[in-house]
Amino acid sequence: NSYQIALKEYKRISTRLNALFSNFDSLKEAERKFIPERGTLMTPVNGHVVQGFGRSINRRFGTVTFHKVLEIEAEHNAPVSAVLPGIVEYVGWLKGLGNMMILHHGGAFYSLHAHLFKTNKNVGHRVERGDVIGSVGDTGNNEKPSLYFELRSNGKAIDPVVYLSKSALMNLN
Repeated sequence: NSYQIALKEYKRISTRLNALFSNFDSLKEAERKFIPERGTLMTPVNGHVVQGFGRSINRRFGTVTFHKVLEIEAEHNAPVSAVLPGIVEYVGWLKGLGNMMILHHGGAFYSLHAHLFKTNKNVGHRVERGDVIGSVGDTGNNEKPSLYFELRSNGKAIDPVVYLSKSALMNLN
């Protein structure tokens, strides 16, 4: 029964995120070709990965789900940085993900940062690579401070690890 409730919540959050992305005018742009070079992005926060992208087996229920993000455990209030230059597309609260920010990096390429303690940019602000955009928190369905970090291209989640540099991966011990 607990698993069914958790699965229903996961599907609801996924549906709401997809609906949010589908409303972005930037996704409707004709030029959708921007994707950063593999192995070039910095880490958004120093910490350690507690949940990776891909298939995941629930320890409690033994069920398999597909995790579309990196969950990076970090110190509460640790700075979260933009991995690429871009424009703040969304700042707000989403049940299950808490405080979140979505950055548009060009074409149809986005980064999503959730479970934030606070954000320090508003919709429409331009950010540069390395700019602090907020801080790590435990908002949403989170028990410990961590960053929910997702990359999307053309509305689909893609594996962030592929795009992180070797030095960034070392920072995610």
